[in-house]
This record gives sequence, structure tokens and C-alpha cells, in this order.
Amino acid sequence: MSYASGSEATGPGHLIAPLLLGALLFQAQVMAHGGEDPVVELKKRDRSITRAQSEFADSQSDEARLELLSAQVDALSGKILLLRNLMAKDYPHVKENMSKYKLDYMESVDESLIQTRALLRQLEQVIEQ
Repeated sequence: MSYASGSEATGPGHLIAPLLLGALLFQAQVMAHGGEDPVVELKKRDRSITRAQSEFADSQSDEARLELLSAQVDALSGKILLLRNLMAKDYPHVKENMSKYKLDYMESVDESLIQTRALLRQLEQVIEQ
């Protein structure tokens, strides 16, 4: 077998790799918002946050309040991640660091999600003391 040019297909596997890659990318895109309409998913998360916030005021125990705070952080994190993924899909230039402010929006959103999780862990430590 001769490999005269690096662009020639070699063997039956040359078709499988692109198909597998396409399937994985499609699955990742569907998983980004559970396969549902993203607007519907955002509204669900908003309702979850609103419900937890209203229950927080009536909650009597620190443990219940912590669970409600955690639920809010989870819903907010999911909402931000969904928005991030939609923005990256709809506006690919944003993830290429081409904003007029020289700001990588995706990196900033990712960092905000990490900071939100750290805040919740710190809050848990304060409540446990």
C-alpha cells in the first residue's frame, strides 16, 4: 500500500471517524439544554429559583435554608450555563475573544460559575459552625 499523499483515505475506518465525531457533537449540543426548547428550560429554572426564594422566607431551620440556597445556586448555575452555551452557538465570534472590550465572555462566565460554587461551599462552612 502506498501513501503518496497524506490526504488519501486509507481503509474502511476513514468514514467512521467523521460520523462518530458528528454524533458526539450532536449529543453534546442536545445535552446542553436537555433536548428541550431553551426558552422553556430557562423559564423552568426561573420558576425553580422563584419558588426556592419564596420558601426560604418561611423556612425555620438552617438546614432547610441551606438546601434552598443550594437549589437556587444549582438553578442559577444551570441557567448561566445554558445561556453561555446558547451564546457560544449563536455568536461563535464571542468565544474567539473578539469582543470590542478584549474580554473573553465565555471564560468570564465559566469563572463566574466556579465562583458561585465556591460561595456556596463557604456558606455551608459558616452554617455548619
